[in-house]
Amino acid sequence: MIEGLFQPSSKANFQWKQTGVLGDGTVQVYDYRVARENSTFALRIRSDRVIIVGYHGQVFIDSATRGLRRITEVADDIPKNFPIQAVSDIVDYDYVVINDHDYLLPVAAQVLLRKGGNEMDLNQIVYRNFRRFGSSVRLVANPPGAKP
Repeated sequence: MIEGLFQPSSKANFQWKQTGVLGDGTVQVYDYRVARENSTFALRIRSDRVIIVGYHGQVFIDSATRGLRRITEVADDIPKNFPIQAVSDIVDYDYVVINDHDYLLPVAAQVLLRKGGNEMDLNQIVYRNFRRFGSSVRLVANPPGAKP
């Protein structure tokens, strides 16, 4: 979602909207729009029914850190004969402490999908139990005369 919006080829049109509050911080809210011809937003019904649509939404940028705190996305111009009629996504980001270091990570998401007539699907996602895995390696040269 982020990659598709912020890559130069999306030619996203951003417009500052307002200063707001999200959680306990101040954010700068920007409206954006990506035209279908520049979009990578794919709607898929089985592997043989895929369409690319334009989309619009908002990004919420932390005023203090300039980090992304929320992104929304709403599909535009879905053909009337396509089984999916509406899609919207929201992803929230927050600072998570892992090994005494703050990381800006997704903490919650919501996907709302309307199919056909009045059928709606809601997928709510909560991210938790973050871990950071790592290792360290030390290369030691063989002493002269030692077998490798």
